[in-house]
Amino acid sequence: MTKTNKDKIPGFRNYNKWDKGFRKYREYVSDSYKYIRLGEEGSKYHFDNETPEETRENIAPFLAALIAGAVAIQYVEEKDFYYNNEDMEIIIKFKKTYSGMKKDEITFSLMKDVILLLEKEEQQLIRIANAYDQKE
Repeated sequence: MTKTNKDKIPGFRNYNKWDKGFRKYREYVSDSYKYIRLGEEGSKYHFDNETPEETRENIAPFLAALIAGAVAIQYVEEKDFYYNNEDMEIIIKFKKTYSGMKKDEITFSLMKDVILLLEKEEQQLIRIANAYDQKE
């Protein structure tokens, strides 16, 4: 089975979510140029008597889509941990250097660091569980 681009490490994750937000913003900017060139008749989002407040209000959903896309995109490097399934997405970016250690020592140290992190961040997991409990 051939690996798709999304499975390659290093590489970007959630590019499609970023692209969705960017396409929405690009549509709005393109429409702004049409309005400048053609006026109200050629524009989908702008009109001749538009106030600055209305312009800000109109662009807000497009900027929100762009920001949502930017938040979703992640770059996974060769030394990062990445996991994704239908229930969760996990990216762990390791910054610590392990020079001079053997591969099995590095593996053990990484596993230990992840386990200690999960134990330390138990309150985060409780907060997440509570958030799910409130939705249902």
